[in-house]
Amino acid sequence: MNGKNENIVVEIGEIWATKSSPLSPNGGQLPEVQNPVHVVILLDDKDAYNKSYPDVRIAPISNKVDQASDMDLMLSAEENPLEKDIIIEIWNSQPMLKANLSQLYGKLSDKLINQLGRLQLKLLETEIDISDIKTGAPVVDESDPRLDFQEREIEKTLYLRGPFNELVEKLELDSQPLLTLEQIQEMHKRLVAIGDCIYTAFTLPTPAGMLSKTDKKRQIYENEAVKAEIYKEGNSLFLELVAKAEELTGKFVSVTVSSAIETEDLEKFIEWEQNGPEEIISHKPIDEGRWLVIKLGKTELRFDNPHDRNVIDQIFKDIRLEIFDD
Repeated sequence: MNGKNENIVVEIGEIWATKSSPLSPNGGQLPEVQNPVHVVILLDDKDAYNKSYPDVRIAPISNKVDQASDMDLMLSAEENPLEKDIIIEIWNSQPMLKANLSQLYGKLSDKLINQLGRLQLKLLETEIDISDIKTGAPVVDESDPRLDFQEREIEKTLYLRGPFNELVEKLELDSQPLLTLEQIQEMHKRLVAIGDCIYTAFTLPTPAGMLSKTDKKRQIYENEAVKAEIYKEGNSLFLELVAKAEELTGKFVSVTVSSAIETEDLEKFIEWEQNGPEEIISHKPIDEGRWLVIKLGKTELRFDNPHDRNVIDQIFKDIRLEIFDD
């Protein structure tokens, strides 16, 4: 991959343009993007997934201020370096390769950076006070037309997170087995369980402004410590985990799927990573943004197909997440 921009220094609160011809970690450039978006940096590359191809966590920016939810930070033209009214889509935060940033426009004030941080915490901790922050009204149900806007924004920003997901997949394929059976058994002696959760589709509480249609993501796990969703990019299946407790930062995660489907049948639906559904261990720890992506495997199952969704629900009916130190 050329043009890795290894010397670019990014800081939280900076606003960047993104490349119209994104670079891929597999070499070359991806198809040209019409109207690439601007983004704000939420987390720098200090805890990058891979130091050779560092990633940052960003929130996309839109000028569709009439579409703002309570998880969008609304800024006037006088408050930001783009000099126009904008919303920062906290609900749509995602990773991207630093190499696909193109031009720095400026940095938000410390006051606004603080507001960005509190809105991110609001997604996890309802007691956070955001009464002084200018946002839109909450999304309360799936009849809200702003959900259609959010769906379009998710699709529009695929070019940002897509190369990062390629990187995760590339590193999984290139890596040697991480642990021997003896090492795994020893690790289990140190595991700290954070609870089990039986999944029922969309009955778990979802933060306002984060309602997702069923053909994009499936929330499969939530307790007082973490929330987990699964999503697809191409045929690759990923688990996205958000930690609610700050003390989980820097810890690794093990995923065990105790499915209602027989093990031999599971392999017909999902080509699992590592040890299969019995144990998939993260390659990196939960980062300072309290966020982690784990590749689960590959599947032809489609989230927009009702039958396939039922199969997915059965597969992930009962899962266990365990947290441990390196």
